[in-house]
Amino acid sequence: MQIQGRKTDDYTSTKKQLPDTALPPASFTATEESGGLMLAFEPRESGIMQRPPPHDPRQPILSHRLLLRIAVVGTLLLAGSFGLFNWALADGASEAEARTIAVNVFVCSELFYLFNCRSLIRSMFSLGIFSNRWLICGIVTMTGLQLLFTYSPFMNGIFYSAPTSPSGWLPIVAVGAVIYIVVGFEKRLQNNGLQPGR
Repeated sequence: MQIQGRKTDDYTSTKKQLPDTALPPASFTATEESGGLMLAFEPRESGIMQRPPPHDPRQPILSHRLLLRIAVVGTLLLAGSFGLFNWALADGASEAEARTIAVNVFVCSELFYLFNCRSLIRSMFSLGIFSNRWLICGIVTMTGLQLLFTYSPFMNGIFYSAPTSPSGWLPIVAVGAVIYIVVGFEKRLQNNGLQPGR
């Protein structure tokens, strides 16, 4: 019992020493993993064997185009999360509410980006939205975990999060939609031959 008590005291002490901002990213990491792993079950694209080699084998796997895409998506994520965090504070929200909105921006944007990651050049509509059932299961899991993170009093106490109002989800979803549109536009440019390399 003494050992059990010491472990509990150690956990409580460690939790108090952690900054409030260190805990919500743990929720984001858990939800991100549940969806990202489902891409391993993505069905093979039709006509993939008839395509020319995607890139020179002597070149790195991460081409300049992919690095640019990663940089653009990362910039939009940071701008959206920090922008909505400051907007929420200016609108009178508590720090916990603003922090929850910022984390939800990352998770919601990850959901949109997962659909775009299914193919380097094709949209989710041409692949079939529900063709990867494992991905849909992962997204449902991510959504459920994030709703618990946002609205469960137990999770609020652990991660210092706070409920988000229904209207607060509109700008969150808007950031994710913008990321989806930007990446989709980049794919269209590539398909039209306006960007070199693949």
